[in-house]
Amino acid sequence: MTVYILPRGWSLQPSQINTRTPPVSYCSPQANILELELWHEWTSKTYDHFTNDRQNDSRHNWQILVPKLALQCDYLRNAILAISAMNIVLESSKPVPATASHYMLAALEYHNAACQAFGKVGEHTIPRTNNDDETSFTTIFAFSIINLAFILGLSQCHVTTNQDVQEVTKIVGNITMLFRVLQSFGSVISSGLDGFSRGPLPVSHDLFSASWCRVLDEDTAMALTRLRCIVGREKGFTDAFNASDAYSRAIIWLEKCFSFYSDENRDVVLIWPMVLDTWFIRALETGGDQVCRLILLHWAVMLHWFGRGKRFTGGLGAKLVDELSKPMLGKDVHWEECIHFVRQQVGLL
Repeated sequence: MTVYILPRGWSLQPSQINTRTPPVSYCSPQANILELELWHEWTSKTYDHFTNDRQNDSRHNWQILVPKLALQCDYLRNAILAISAMNIVLESSKPVPATASHYMLAALEYHNAACQAFGKVGEHTIPRTNNDDETSFTTIFAFSIINLAFILGLSQCHVTTNQDVQEVTKIVGNITMLFRVLQSFGSVISSGLDGFSRGPLPVSHDLFSASWCRVLDEDTAMALTRLRCIVGREKGFTDAFNASDAYSRAIIWLEKCFSFYSDENRDVVLIWPMVLDTWFIRALETGGDQVCRLILLHWAVMLHWFGRGKRFTGGLGAKLVDELSKPMLGKDVHWEECIHFVRQQVGLL
C-alpha cells in the first residue's frame, strides 16, 4: 500500500514517486544530518506518544527496542523517521512557517518509502513470519501503530504555501484511509498468529471483556435510538443492495464500542472501523451516502474522547464532526437533533 499526499502547491517528479528507496535528495550529507535529528527526536520525544503506562517496560521498548529493530528493517526505520518529522511539525507554531515546511515534506517522503518497503515485503499480503518469531511480530506491530499515528496526524498538519494556509487533505479522506489501514491491521491480528499476543509489544485481546462493559448514559442511549429510527426510515429510500446490512452492522458495533469505552479502554474506538462492511467504507469514500456519514458522526464522538491528550489525534474528532455536519444542517428535525448531540459532545456548541 502506497500513501502519498502532498499539500497543494508542492509537487514531485514521477521518478521520485515511483522510487523504492528514499529520494536521492535524502541520501546527501544534509540528509544524514536530518536523519540524526529525527532519530534524536524519536528517542527524546516522539517515542513517548506510543507508550502505555499499563504495560511493563513500555517506555524502554518504544525508546530502545523499536529503534534497534528498525536498524534491520527498512519499513520500520522509515516509519520512525516519518513520524518524528511530523512530530516536529505538530510542535511548531500553527500554521507551520514556510521555513519549517521541509519537515512536512520529509515526513511524506519517508512515509511513502516506508509503505513501499512494507508492500514490497508482503506483496500486498500478510507478511510471512514464523509463529515463534516474536521479533517479526513486534516489528510488524510497531510499524502498524506508527503508520496509524501518521495517518491520524495528517489531519493535524497545516503548511504555509504562498502566504496561504492549506490543510494537507480533507479530514474525511484521512479517516477513510485510516479505516482501510485498520481493516488490514485487523486481518493480521485475527489471522491466528499468536505471536502478536506475546513479545514486548503485545496486542490486547480483552477490549470486550465483561469487566469493561458499562450502561450507556441517557443522552448516548437516546442518541443511538434516534439514529436507528433515522436509518430505519432511510433504508426505504436507497437502492444499494448491501446498504441495509451495512447500516445494521455499523450501528450494532457502534453501540457495542460505546458500551465498552472508558478512559482505561480507549483503544476500543479503533475496533469499529475494523468490522465495517466494505460497502460502507466505499460509501464514505465516494460521499454519496449521507446515512453512512451520519453514523460516522456518532463514532467521531468516541474519536474525540480518544484523542484527548494525544499528540496525533488531538482535536481530530471535533474536526471530523465540523466537516461532516455542516452540509447536513437543515435536512429535517430528526437529523438536526442528531447533529446537535454530536456537536455538543465534541465541544462545538
